[in-house]
Amino acid sequence: MAFVKEFRQQVRDRRLLVMMFVPALIAPFMCLVLFLGQSGSSQADERVLTVTSAEPQSDLMAELAGIAGSLDSDSALDREDVTWLVRSSDSPMNDLLRGRSDLALIEGLDGSARIVASPISLDSAELTAQVVKRLQNSGTIHPAVDASSDSTMRRQFPQLTVASFLDEASAKRALAGYLLPILLLSLFTLTGSPIAIDAVAAEKENGTFESLKVLGAPGWGIMMGKMLSVVCAAVVMGAASLLLLLGIGHVEPRGLWNLGMDNIVGAEIGAEQVIAIAAFTMSALILNSAILLLVSGIANSVKEAQYWVSLVAFLPIAMGGASVLTADEHGAGRLLGVLPFSNSALGISNVASGHIELGALIQTVLINAVTTLIIVAIMVRTFFMGHLRIFALTAQ
Repeated sequence: MAFVKEFRQQVRDRRLLVMMFVPALIAPFMCLVLFLGQSGSSQADERVLTVTSAEPQSDLMAELAGIAGSLDSDSALDREDVTWLVRSSDSPMNDLLRGRSDLALIEGLDGSARIVASPISLDSAELTAQVVKRLQNSGTIHPAVDASSDSTMRRQFPQLTVASFLDEASAKRALAGYLLPILLLSLFTLTGSPIAIDAVAAEKENGTFESLKVLGAPGWGIMMGKMLSVVCAAVVMGAASLLLLLGIGHVEPRGLWNLGMDNIVGAEIGAEQVIAIAAFTMSALILNSAILLLVSGIANSVKEAQYWVSLVAFLPIAMGGASVLTADEHGAGRLLGVLPFSNSALGISNVASGHIELGALIQTVLINAVTTLIIVAIMVRTFFMGHLRIFALTAQ
């Protein structure tokens, strides 16, 4: 009954419906800020070149040493203060996007190679030209492999081209794994803010919340009903906003008016991935709804609730964004995988990038579900202390 009552109020309140669409306006810009705010991990005098090759590991190590020797060749130095670190990578697009490398050298099966620059580097053109020149001067780029040369230490490419980041097939998946967690958390968690305020703080100020306790309705039923109404409304509005943004991503010709959604559309996420992403998002949404209701109920007035709920609503986005940026640094992924909201963001990122881990999904759902039940229990104890006392006396 509590769920039906709350849902009817939300549908009738036009102001509330308009406020719930606000996240659809700010979510793409939050993704853009996150993207532009990401800085490269290399220092000014130290650059990273990743190499992706189908060579066996033993040959690859020798090849990396040969490329490193080419880049450090004194005859080709353009800037003596730059040192190139060369290492192998299985996910060069992710490394470029997250600032872990400046350039990627990707070898083809026909012996050709292409260089892809980081989309977040301000001097990518200069660095690309520098590497190409050094490889040319060292003899690494050659129209044919010289059988008399030491091909073990100095690999020669018959053709070396410069490719755009977005032209790579795996680039759009990397972008989706980077931006999709923030986009989904923004759309679905921010949407519940006005509903949570109206469900508890506004009813307390109007006196209608006390009438629920007078009627003898169980505290668990009331709070679960309110939480369910917040979740359902957030799902409906968040899904509508997401469909709108995906529609913008399909607009032709592609440009800034796509708000970056064309890259997510181009990732071609499959049905299994969509189901997994929906499960990660729902676990975060349910937990966030419980937290917003708790904060709304603790506030002494509607204005105070608006202030605190607005701040707390950004908690999933802040934790999720930080997790996506730092998950691969110093083994932080394991720790973040057990933290609420961080686990959902990492799960969405991994699935969008093409890695579905059933164990991580089950772990995330269980952790967020237990945390949600604990918060609901705190709300019942805080708002319906009389019910808990009666229940305790009855149990005795």
